[in-house]
Amino acid sequence: PEPTLTVVDDAAFAASGSEEAAPFLRWRLDASSGPTCELVHVRGHGRGFLIFRALHGVMDGQGTLLWAKDFMRCLRGETPIGHPSTLDVQTLCEDHRYDRRPLPPPDALHPLGLPSATAAGGHAWRRVTIDRPLSADATGRIAVALSEQATLHHREPGLVRIHLPTDLRAYCRKERSTANLFGSLFLDVEPGATPESISRTIVKMLYERDGQKPAGLFGGDGASGSMAVHRVKAFVDLSHLHDTGRYSFSATVSHLGRIDGASLSGPGWTATSAVFVPLVADACVVSVHGFDSHTVVAVGVSDRFDAHGGLDTLVDALRRALTD
Repeated sequence: PEPTLTVVDDAAFAASGSEEAAPFLRWRLDASSGPTCELVHVRGHGRGFLIFRALHGVMDGQGTLLWAKDFMRCLRGETPIGHPSTLDVQTLCEDHRYDRRPLPPPDALHPLGLPSATAAGGHAWRRVTIDRPLSADATGRIAVALSEQATLHHREPGLVRIHLPTDLRAYCRKERSTANLFGSLFLDVEPGATPESISRTIVKMLYERDGQKPAGLFGGDGASGSMAVHRVKAFVDLSHLHDTGRYSFSATVSHLGRIDGASLSGPGWTATSAVFVPLVADACVVSVHGFDSHTVVAVGVSDRFDAHGGLDTLVDALRRALTD
């Protein structure tokens, strides 16, 4: 089915975090009956929000941004670019001969410590706006802050491993798609690492293989079948990981790049910012991007890890990391 449009009046909504309890951010998208994506127009006093929602099973962060930009082209009376490709990430990885590898071993620390057994199973997130342009070493700064938080919350030393979703569209330039076209890089944050050293490591991981494709890219494990079955398996696997307090990776850092506000503006309104609400997951998920002259970070965690205000501590640490 085609995406739906829903108009909501909510003068208090500010897209600042989960405390707003906005129900339209939690409406279920059904992979079986669809639609798998939708647009919600939230009307407030003096400003509004356009919320592009999609199942991650069909669209990644960059894909969602491409969809939003094409939508705005239509509203401005411009010809949309269109993204008609049916290419999927498994086919792309096969074409480029990426290795299919399982996740790393579950030996990484969570940046907020051990999970609580009494949590209700909810999800909390916060938005942070930094009044300066996106820095070239933003991912490195965030990785160091996550490592420092993991050290703070764990008595025993351990590994901090960052999952970096990597956009693969650069390696299939003739294909135009909004689908899930990302691979995974995993970065181990060594003791004493700096934002600069992490940035150099990421560049090496991205370009050392003949400059044609990322080195060390995890192209997926070739999983297929029912999404419901995979969802159940994911929760079962997570329950075992919670028992040990060790995970395949400590956090996901999704870097969406720099966004030009004009590309998301239309007749009669100007886009002043944007936020990528972190994926609802049991892991720690951080999204970061630049919007014109400021930087936006959003961090989300399961409430299993927020029993003692750990998310607030992490938010403050990320703010300092990107401000200092």
